Amino acid sequence: MLDKSIPYAGLYMRREPGAPKIATELPEGFRFRCYVDGDEEGWARIEASVLEFQSQFAALMYFKEFFIPHKEQLYDRCLFIEKQGGTTERGTTERCSAERGTTERGTTERGMTERGTTERGTTEGGSIVATATAWWTDINGVRRPWLYWVGVDPEYQGLGLGKAVIARATDMLAGFYGRTPIFLKTQTWSYKAVGIYRKCGYVPTDEKALYRNPRDNYKKAMKILRRI
Repeated sequence: MLDKSIPYAGLYMRREPGAPKIATELPEGFRFRCYVDGDEEGWARIEASVLEFQSQFAALMYFKEFFIPHKEQLYDRCLFIEKQGGTTERGTTERCSAERGTTERGTTERGMTERGTTERGTTEGGSIVATATAWWTDINGVRRPWLYWVGVDPEYQGLGLGKAVIARATDMLAGFYGRTPIFLKTQTWSYKAVGIYRKCGYVPTDEKALYRNPRDNYKKAMKILRRI
């Protein structure tokens, strides 16, 4: 959850392709799965609960504007952790394409079978409690792999789900893009998350091309974080 009691500064982080692999397992009763139709409501609930948006409605409108135009990619890129309850219908147990080792160029870079299976299909009896998206952004005409919108329902924080969903989404990005740096944007209000990102191999970067918004300031962010 964001801590808005401290000064704000946007910060970018970068993970090098040679960074150590993160070994993280989910607690019993949870599983990974990718987006299915209707999950935007759960995504909006999670992101609003951690104060990324002023309301669940605002989060839902953002999702529909930003992600729905690329809906076919959501099925392989928008990741959830689901708390299983009752009977879970797995439907079609097709892995996300990153787990099959398929990159955007159609070549096989790597798989993720050693980390378990992320399911695609319908679910019943479970609720999504954490999310991250293995997306991209274009910087100066170059598409870069990007970790987007990490969030954990406050009721389930402290169980290691944040690190788990970051680790899995990071592996998915590596599956899509191969050996290339992965980026994310965070802020000083998320200083607890910054610590988790560091544990997952992400380090703050002062790459000038990233800092185009006046509210994003590497030096200011690092100064604030050192005081916490």
